[in-house]
Amino acid sequence: MDNVCADVVVGQEILLKHGSVTIVVNAPEESLTIASSVSSSSGHISVAVTKAEPQKLFEFLLPESKPVAYKSPRYSAEGTKFIKNEICHLLVAEIMEPARSPWRAQVQFVNQGYKKMLVIDYSATIYRFAILDVYQHPCIANLE
Repeated sequence: MDNVCADVVVGQEILLKHGSVTIVVNAPEESLTIASSVSSSSGHISVAVTKAEPQKLFEFLLPESKPVAYKSPRYSAEGTKFIKNEICHLLVAEIMEPARSPWRAQVQFVNQGYKKMLVIDYSATIYRFAILDVYQHPCIANLE
């Protein structure tokens, strides 16, 4: 494969057959795990890794804003169980961490066809005090 800009190329066939792929190298930094669910119609998947600092959540708030804490509504037993299970899964997977902020938004869930999705509603909290971006984002279809 000429002109491939990668150190390691793992084909879709391998990714579809195996639950994970481990590549061992002698490097000074800790291990890195990349997980991906493959559903590519083009026959290949591309993975890129970068070190980027996370966006600071309160960086673009108006100076006069004060923390707002909203209580989530009551849910059925089934809804409460779904929310607790989803939050537990996100904590274990280290996708989120326990909050240490005076801000609190409502936790909700929505039905997307046959499955449920966890949603955090920031419309009454942080979004009310955010400094808006005056530039529109370009339409993705126009960037091709």
